[in-house]
Amino acid sequence: MKKIIVSALLLAVLAGSAFAQAVQGGWQSPQSFATVGRMRSTADNFIRPDAFAGAGIKDWYAMTAFGSVGNNYLTNLGYAKNMENLYIGVYYGGNLWGGLNAHNYTETSVADWSPDNVRKTVPVYAAAPTMGNPQNTLAVLLGVGDMGFRLSLMSTYQGFNQSDARIAGTDYKNYEAGNGAITPELAWSMTKNLTSNGIRPYAVLDVAFNNNFLRNEVFGTTGMQTTNSQNSIRPQLEVGLGGYNLANLNGFRVSADVDYRLTFFIYNNEYSYIDGGSYKTDKISGLNNNGTFSENTSMTNRLRPSIAGQWSNENFAFRTRLRLALNYVNTSSQIMTLNAENKLQKNGAGTKVDNLNMNPELELAMQWRVVPKLTLNAGGLINFGTLGMITTNGETYAANSKVSDSDTKGVQYTLTNGTNQLRLGVTLLPTNYLTFEASCGVRAGNSVSVFADDGLFNFTNILVSFRF
Repeated sequence: MKKIIVSALLLAVLAGSAFAQAVQGGWQSPQSFATVGRMRSTADNFIRPDAFAGAGIKDWYAMTAFGSVGNNYLTNLGYAKNMENLYIGVYYGGNLWGGLNAHNYTETSVADWSPDNVRKTVPVYAAAPTMGNPQNTLAVLLGVGDMGFRLSLMSTYQGFNQSDARIAGTDYKNYEAGNGAITPELAWSMTKNLTSNGIRPYAVLDVAFNNNFLRNEVFGTTGMQTTNSQNSIRPQLEVGLGGYNLANLNGFRVSADVDYRLTFFIYNNEYSYIDGGSYKTDKISGLNNNGTFSENTSMTNRLRPSIAGQWSNENFAFRTRLRLALNYVNTSSQIMTLNAENKLQKNGAGTKVDNLNMNPELELAMQWRVVPKLTLNAGGLINFGTLGMITTNGETYAANSKVSDSDTKGVQYTLTNGTNQLRLGVTLLPTNYLTFEASCGVRAGNSVSVFADDGLFNFTNILVSFRF
């Protein structure tokens, strides 16, 4: 039993494993984080549609992690139960109410409250409320037969809704604001390879409802006024092959994979205008950026082929992967203004941008079993930078008519500098059922610290898990 667990720890091999099925929010175990995602642990796999069946959970599994591991979450909790014909995994990661901005107020009795000049006790806010950035994710995974289905919900949204209030010295009938995203996601994968050499297809669909708006009704006016409306709906679909083994030479295995992701934005916002002394609201298929209007479109295509290699023996495992992200981004923007009838018209510059770029990346990872119960994890990530070409086509409109000879075209070649990361961590197995994982030892600038306060013996991002 002990040898089996150690072998599973060192190899962490899941044939045909896909790399895009991490739960929303970017959760990674300390072991996966230290090995740049190349050697996952049960803490990652228990909530992945492609990997839960091979996570070695016979009865139940539980984990908790503290600190930021590959995301901004303070707390991560997970539980899984393996029944005869059904697998259930549940995950929570987040900061609970952390990141929320407090909207403090005092209640004041106003003698001549608008508009009826009656005494009324109302909340008084010293300043306009600002939204924070809370982050919380909840995911449920169901495994049935040879398939896994995961439904998750991630939220970074904070809103404010108050009626009859004095805010920053102005009296409001209603005041509404919000910022952040609410993102449901559905992920599906096969749990077994379709061929002897791999292929484990998967699909992930998520829809982000992005919010950034402000609307209010001031006493003395009639109707709600939308002063800012930059909301969008962002559907995103990703599909992948799930890996295919090309060769196995003297224990060194080579595999290839490819995934494709389509992302686009849908804009449906509001703007306000005065008609007959009252505020009226109309729609814009773009953005109302605090009174500056534009029609917008955005679509991104990403194709990412990769080739990976791995080798292991009893005490050592090594992995590498080279992948190339090929991106095509198409965006457009047209300045709009209001005409005499309070309708939007093209009036100003319009641009269409085609951005074609590629970004190669090399991942290196290893695990070394120092002693039977202790394993050292290490990983390196080399991003070679982005090489691309941006083509911008422009034109100008005046009162909805295109200005003659206003077409422009620009071509820009881009090359960004590469980056690199070094990561270290440890995995400790006190018993066959208990696991500790942690990150350690690497300072900013990729220097390895040994005896300083943040040295090798200073462990962060602690994870504790139980498996039976």
